[in-house]
Amino acid sequence: MKADDRAAHVETALAALDARFDYDAARRSLRIEYSVKNSGDAPLMTLDRGVAVGGKIATAMAGTSAAPLGKQDGDALTLSHVALALPKPAPTVPRVALAAHIERGATHVSRFETEVPATARRVRYCLGVAPFSDDAFSPASAGDAAWRASFTVADMQTLLCTPWFDVTEGRFLRD
Repeated sequence: MKADDRAAHVETALAALDARFDYDAARRSLRIEYSVKNSGDAPLMTLDRGVAVGGKIATAMAGTSAAPLGKQDGDALTLSHVALALPKPAPTVPRVALAAHIERGATHVSRFETEVPATARRVRYCLGVAPFSDDAFSPASAGDAAWRASFTVADMQTLLCTPWFDVTEGRFLRD
């Protein structure tokens, strides 16, 4: 197995995502290290800092990301850090995505580790990014680097998704 079999690069006009997957089959644990480079002309937000629920803010420690959302479809597991639309009917206390701010030309580096269900054979990671605007993002709290994303961000975000990673073979599947 070559080292580049565990690395993926995804690029859009807004940003480039570089991710490295390290899967521990004995523990069914996946560690993902990634960087996002802002390749646009304006500040960018990555939606990987955690969540705020009812005034309580759960942000990730510096250099790490909050636990991702996981959605399994058959043997395919998608892990994601994205903004979600306000559910209908709206809950009494909605879950608000938190974001990190990336200046033009700068790079945001982070990592996380998560358990992979025994039934999952393929895993991919999707990260939501969105251009910064004052009406879509506000500071989460004084002195915190995280920003609250409005529910409108769910419709304007761009998803950067890796190819599928085969946990049995320990490599990305290429077309």
